[in-house]
Amino acid sequence: MRIDIMTLFPDMCNAVLSESIIGRARQAGKVEINCVDIRNYTLDKHRRVDDKPYGGGMGMIMFAEIYGEWNERRGSYKWQSLTKCATYYGYALH
Repeated sequence: MRIDIMTLFPDMCNAVLSESIIGRARQAGKVEINCVDIRNYTLDKHRRVDDKPYGGGMGMIMFAEIYGEWNERRGSYKWQSLTKCATYYGYALH
């Protein structure tokens, strides 16, 4: 079984997932868990991965850029929600 985790903190995820039952399963080759730093896939120089929610409110929203969709108002590539981006690239979401 393979599990990919997209995170801002891959080292922290690997540390936790290397312990206990999950850690033993990884060592035995029963499960492969990859913790991916999503900042490695950003396009801007600040490696930005989140933005303020539309309409205001608390918290931040994670985003992924899609190549080729230019937003004139922002002067940069258009940001999409991760769900919309995954659907665009054909990933099945469950």
